[in-house]
Amino acid sequence: MGKMFTLIVYAQLILENSKIYPISSALIDEIFNFLVRDFAQYALSQISNYQCTERQEELLKAMLKKPSLNPATTQALWEMEVKPLVDVYRT
Repeated sequence: MGKMFTLIVYAQLILENSKIYPISSALIDEIFNFLVRDFAQYALSQISNYQCTERQEELLKAMLKKPSLNPATTQALWEMEVKPLVDVYRT
């Protein structure tokens, strides 16, 4: 459960910082894509591996969400954010 609460805090910090720093909407969408997947994975793990009350299980099941998958957003992210970094960092 602690991991789930941590994801909520990270999501809040990301949204707050998106107002301060220039972060593309494609990058924010991709970040929230994996946050939703991780959150749902932790909720499923909680249901599957621990004894829960009926109410807890009901709430955890409500947390099982599928992220909004948009190939165009992912492609835009690669084109605008990732490809420009090729050869920028060297070891």
